[in-house]
Amino acid sequence: SPNPANTFAQVETPFQGAVQWRAVNVLGQVQASGTAAGGQFTLPLQTWIPGIYRIEVVENGRKAVGKLVVGH
Repeated sequence: SPNPANTFAQVETPFQGAVQWRAVNVLGQVQASGTAAGGQFTLPLQTWIPGIYRIEVVENGRKAVGKLVVGH
């Protein structure tokens, strides 16, 4: 299982263009969302509640999904 992130998480995407992203908790609630340049971006996690999140990244209708474990 992945090591929990606590301050920042680096997200790598398979897309090169600008992306829209969102982080969804296990209850289906959106914790955070935004836009970022393609390739990779950093999520600040200081205010996130510890837990498991699904990270969804979308570029022009194409979607990639990953998992992030946050612990403080």
